[in-house]
Amino acid sequence: MQTIENYLQHAAECRQLAARARTSEDREMILKMVETWEELAAAREKMLKSRERAQSLVETGAVDQLNKTASASSVVVAPHKDAAIETAIEQPQINDPEKQDA
Repeated sequence: MQTIENYLQHAAECRQLAARARTSEDREMILKMVETWEELAAAREKMLKSRERAQSLVETGAVDQLNKTASASSVVVAPHKDAAIETAIEQPQINDPEKQDA
């Protein structure tokens, strides 16, 4: 995966190409490429921030605390095995006859 800087560099190069384009159609097409590179950079930045936040939650034990709190509501927050991204996982409700009588 490319870095944000790579995406922005591609956008800058396309901007230079657009300035030298011979036709307005070429310029418009190249400027759309600029937009796409900039959107990719923004998406990559957002993804990295989300990953950093998730990692911070894992490192500070917040995920464990959420799991303890959520155990009563049958929702577990678990870190993603590869990227430490939290994911809510619904757990099936188990009917406990003893709890129904109480």
